[in-house]
Amino acid sequence: MSFLNTRAVVALVATVVALGANLHAGTVTVNFSESGEPNGTLLDGTSYFAAQGLAFDNDDYTVLTSNPLFLLAGGDGWGIRTTVTAPDKDFGVRFVNGATSVAFDWVAVFSNDFVATVLYTSGTVQQIYHAQFQYFAFGSFQFDAPANQIIDRIRFHDGPGVVGVGRLSYMPASSEDTGSVEVGHTPLPEAAWAGMSLLAALGAVRFYRLRRARD
Repeated sequence: MSFLNTRAVVALVATVVALGANLHAGTVTVNFSESGEPNGTLLDGTSYFAAQGLAFDNDDYTVLTSNPLFLLAGGDGWGIRTTVTAPDKDFGVRFVNGATSVAFDWVAVFSNDFVATVLYTSGTVQQIYHAQFQYFAFGSFQFDAPANQIIDRIRFHDGPGVVGVGRLSYMPASSEDTGSVEVGHTPLPEAAWAGMSLLAALGAVRFYRLRRARD
């Protein structure tokens, strides 16, 4: 079987499993490869990640990036960072439906710190993470918003150097939190999750056999 066919099988299984995980847990996970846009795309003011519930302000200077460094921050080599011509090292995303928790994987080079700040819909600003290091580092962090607070945006920044985020996961705000109906990502019962996983596995095996027979 050719390499292309192998990749197709792996992609099929990964997509179904990731979708099932989101449905099961109620979380949304973004690896920043979903849009299909090319490396170097400026995201400011675009709707490329609207399906994932993310938006970008017009003055964010946020760039979609494909770089091996992002393999350390999410695993698929894609992520977001600020442009090299930005007046500061500040970039981030807005949660269209709000969020009650957020997690991210990050990487930094030629820098000495990495900072994450959330902005709540109430107008309150809170620094939630600050890592200090020399020249190069990567890591992960997860944050739950206080009761009765909804996260509107999350911002990332540092001093000199380049920082990026390769994966972002968040829990959309529920109807109890916002007074509105939550869009999508409804948790599944355990039995339904198990059944879906089994169907995905059987489908992948059948796909593999058919492709191998044709090759």
